[in-house]
Amino acid sequence: PGPDETHISSTSEIVLPTDERSESIIGKSFSGAPLIRKISDFAFAENAWRGRSSVLREDCLISLYRIIRRLKKESELDSSEYGEILAPALDYIAAHYTEENIRLSTLASLSGVCEPYLRRLFNRAFSVSPSVYIRGLRIDYAKNLLASGEYSVTDAALNSGFSDAAYFCREFKKATGISPSDYISVMKNERN
Repeated sequence: PGPDETHISSTSEIVLPTDERSESIIGKSFSGAPLIRKISDFAFAENAWRGRSSVLREDCLISLYRIIRRLKKESELDSSEYGEILAPALDYIAAHYTEENIRLSTLASLSGVCEPYLRRLFNRAFSVSPSVYIRGLRIDYAKNLLASGEYSVTDAALNSGFSDAAYFCREFKKATGISPSDYISVMKNERN
């Protein structure tokens, strides 16, 4: 594969690019915990890929593209003028997105900027507001919990940082196109 390509062989072995730029990207911790989260997302996607189920295979591709897009954005973010400004906010989000309601004022304070400026930086860096970014992380985490088969919809909602299961269900359906209970059914059918 070329320097910007990832190749998946017929044996499902993942071969990452090995050029200097990718080594510096892979070697960086970006924001610490987000990289670990991405690796765990990747491991989940790889395991599902090996199972070759149609729904999980599509979900794996979507997750893989999201991971690549996040890594690319964060590598661009590191070298940008506002990467250093957002780093404390991203670290805080990575450490606390499943635990509490993260306030924009807290993120702005950690980054040393005002709230409107932080919102603008987030939009430039990720094309979404901080709240949408956090909600996306929570939905992705909830998907993993629901796919495990060990969590009810309410438990997945609460463990993902949502304080209200009804709100979680609306946001989950908006993000994935199906309800959490339908997602559980699909995952259960795929495991059987």
